[in-house]
Amino acid sequence: MLTQEKQYEQHLEQYKMLREEIFFHLRETRKLEIYAVAGVAALYAWLSTHNVALSAIWFVGTIIPIFGGIRSLVSLHRIKEIAAYLRELENAFFTSNGLPKGWEIYFKGQSRGTMTNIAKGFWVSLLIITIFAPFFLGK
Repeated sequence: MLTQEKQYEQHLEQYKMLREEIFFHLRETRKLEIYAVAGVAALYAWLSTHNVALSAIWFVGTIIPIFGGIRSLVSLHRIKEIAAYLRELENAFFTSNGLPKGWEIYFKGQSRGTMTNIAKGFWVSLLIITIFAPFFLGK
C-alpha cells in the first residue's frame, strides 16, 4: 500500500504530465490554424496563377477548415477533460494547508469557453472564406 507521501508524489507527477499535455494540445491547435491558412492561401495562389476557371476544384479548399475545425474541437475537448481532472487533484492536494488554489480551479470558467468560441469563430470564418473566395478569385 502506498503511503500518503508517495501518493502525493505520484499525483504531482501526473499533474505535471497532464499540464504538459494541455500545452501540447494548445501548440498543436495553433500550428493547425497556421497550416490551414497557409494551405488555403497556397491553393488559391496556385489556382489563380495557373488561370484555372471557376469550377469545383476551387471549392476543394473548404475541406481544410472542415477537418481542421473538427480536429481543433477534439483537442479542445481533450483539454477540458484534462482540466476537469486537474481541478480534482488541485482540490484534493493544493487547496489545503493554506496553499493557494491551483491554476485550473482559478482558470475554470474564465477563458476556456472563450477559447472554444474563438476557435469555432476562426474555423467558421475560414470555412466562409473558402466558400466565397472562389467567386472573387476564379476566372
